[in-house]
Amino acid sequence: MFSFFIEGNQFVCDFLFHIGRVADIDDIITNTIGGIVGFYGLKLLDRGFIDKIIHPFFLS
Repeated sequence: MFSFFIEGNQFVCDFLFHIGRVADIDDIITNTIGGIVGFYGLKLLDRGFIDKIIHPFFLS
């Protein structure tokens, strides 16, 4: 949603103020794919080494 918001602002600002920015659907697609890859990458890391480091600091 954040990527869509930024691209939408670029489109509106270019339409109203001619700032020279170009709104591009490719930016939304690549940012969304990057976010998904990063999210699942962190989930994989969380199950392993990082979980062992963080676990002793939990209050349980």
